[in-house]
Amino acid sequence: TLFRSVMELNRRKPNKTTMQFHDDQPGPEIKPQKRWSLACKAVYFTVALSHKILPHKKGPLLRVVRSPSYIALDISLVDSESAPQNNDHETPVPFTIDQNTLTDLMRERNLQPLSQFGGIKRLALALGTDTSLGVSSKTEDIEVRKEAFGSNVYEKPPKKKFLGFVIEAFKDTTIIILFFCAVL
Repeated sequence: TLFRSVMELNRRKPNKTTMQFHDDQPGPEIKPQKRWSLACKAVYFTVALSHKILPHKKGPLLRVVRSPSYIALDISLVDSESAPQNNDHETPVPFTIDQNTLTDLMRERNLQPLSQFGGIKRLALALGTDTSLGVSSKTEDIEVRKEAFGSNVYEKPPKKKFLGFVIEAFKDTTIIILFFCAVL
């Protein structure tokens, strides 16, 4: 009977009044067992839905989500007692790594060249960088780095002209068909 009254509310027209139930009028009566059954079904549905949405993995995330733009490398530091220390931060060290090797290391995200250098500390030493102080701010050192590795400047692509957009649009067959239909 509850279902019928709900369906009546759904089927009613906006100008039609609905039947109202008062205490003195007999109305749809829901037994307590049906109420409990309905409540249990609602709770069960909510729990089942939450199990589908939330993963049940205990502990840290088991796999790393990678995107092509942002990938973090998980690199452990290699403590080597035999690694020479670069305490003289003021004088530039001649670089023992070239730009192509450094570019391959960053683009390919391959840890093999990093292990060939002997870890992060040795790579920093090869780049003439102090791991705690960073790159020297002396102008001579910066100029030497620009000559060795190039300038770190983003080159904006040239702006497209209107004709370039038109030519690119005509590569689409739908645009060509619409153009010929407009001409006719």
